[in-house]
Amino acid sequence: MLNYKESLYYYKRAFEIKPQVETARKIVLNLLQLDYLEESLKFLEFLTKKEPNDNMNKRLMEKVREVVSLKKKAVIEPENIGIQTRLAGYYLYIGNQPEARIHIDNALAINPDDKISRLLQKELEKLIASKKPPQ
Repeated sequence: MLNYKESLYYYKRAFEIKPQVETARKIVLNLLQLDYLEESLKFLEFLTKKEPNDNMNKRLMEKVREVVSLKKKAVIEPENIGIQTRLAGYYLYIGNQPEARIHIDNALAINPDDKISRLLQKELEKLIASKKPPQ
């Protein structure tokens, strides 16, 4: 389902009934797409406890914590292009295109000639174009 809020609701209900690793993964995916990063940490911690040898969960939790911190810094330093491009890159990586667009636009507003911002913009445009149905 592409309706992340509705999916999240049902996955959380299922998790309440029977906490399972696969359900927690689906919840994390939906929370990341909705940009509910701090809430996703609870489920990432569950996954890390259930699968202590899964380094992907650990890396994702580290990345989410980093992004939460960057978002707080972005509020304090909105003109910091490095923060904006790092956030844009993260959101591109997880496939959250609307959030990626916001941070790319912020970075380009700071410096329209920034090479990293332009590369991120091209990457976003490629992703958008690849999802359009052929005409």
